[in-house]
Amino acid sequence: VEQDPEYGQLLDAMMDQLHPLVDPITPGMRERHAYVFVTSPNSTVPYHMDPEHGFLLHIQGRKSFTVYDGSDPEVVTEMEIEQHYTKGNRRLELRPEVAARGQTFLLEPGDGLHVPFGWPHHITNDDQISVSLQISFLTPNAERRARVYKMNSHLRKFGVTPARLGISTVLDSLKSV
Repeated sequence: VEQDPEYGQLLDAMMDQLHPLVDPITPGMRERHAYVFVTSPNSTVPYHMDPEHGFLLHIQGRKSFTVYDGSDPEVVTEMEIEQHYTKGNRRLELRPEVAARGQTFLLEPGDGLHVPFGWPHHITNDDQISVSLQISFLTPNAERRARVYKMNSHLRKFGVTPARLGISTVLDSLKSV
């Protein structure tokens, strides 16, 4: 969407407004993108995780959007995160013991929702067509996280059990390089 000049200007205007709020928390907003989702009645988007920071702006119809705490290792395992980055596998398995932990938001036209980076979610559309605009971006922290998980996956291939992200700043920095 951002390649269209008018949508590109709209995306930049929205991101420029978000930047002073986001930058103190996760600096270095870059690779801005926008997606328009036109969703069929009664359809679902399976449980998955996005590789970027996202804000969903709901325009038409109604949908239930359920978000799960991506910082909880019982919600999304280290192996699932590694596969997400190494195999391009956004889709996850929603295990029964995790399903009840999600927080569901009913979105109607005019509503917006921030989906924290790395937090799994799934979406159910009601009996109408729905339209949403998602704006998203990457940060150096998001890119660093991806590199660490990719390196952890490579290390496992050599029989090494790598330390999880966040255990050692020094190891994370080495893996990121």
